[in-house]
Amino acid sequence: MIEKEIKKGSAPVAFAGLGFSEECYHLVDSQAKMNQLLDYFFRNEEYAALTDRQVKSNIYAEMGKRLNFRSARSDRDRKNMEVAAKRWIKKKHPTFDGDVYVENIRCFLDISQEELEKRKCTVNEQDITALIFSQKHLEALYLQCLMHRRNAMQEVLELKGLSETCNRIYKLQDVDVLFQCLLMDQMDWEEGKLYVQFSTVYLLLSLRNK
Repeated sequence: MIEKEIKKGSAPVAFAGLGFSEECYHLVDSQAKMNQLLDYFFRNEEYAALTDRQVKSNIYAEMGKRLNFRSARSDRDRKNMEVAAKRWIKKKHPTFDGDVYVENIRCFLDISQEELEKRKCTVNEQDITALIFSQKHLEALYLQCLMHRRNAMQEVLELKGLSETCNRIYKLQDVDVLFQCLLMDQMDWEEGKLYVQFSTVYLLLSLRNK
């Protein structure tokens, strides 16, 4: 899918790997914190100021009987998607007593020097690089992040320096997914590499729920 989009000229970047660090995992200890987190992911309420044209590139999972993932079609659609996400999370009955964590990992993207040069432009007298993505390309990037995340523990058995709980999540041991998204609107650079945020909210299942 990616290769076809590249040939059409609509895929300026390609998936290049995932980055884990000590800052990946955070406990979500209340319903209020969960709601605030979703507001951030969907750029609603106090985070509405983060909304710009790039927000249309963010890909959100729609949880249910069947996993679906897509970008929001409008501001209203984005708000409706958040309401649906809250409804799904409520159905899972989290206690927020140590059983909900968010994992924020970096999805690294490859872009050639040739592409960088080709996509340079000037906005408000500043030189920038304009990257335009097709919907198919965005969905393909999300799917690649999802697949590589599931297979991560086959390449690195555990994350050194992290707690047993964090490594349990990393290994996907007895966890359920409450929410997931790929945030393309806050692209950044790290040591010359382009990355975006791939976030997942996990519910840790107890032994009695196995």
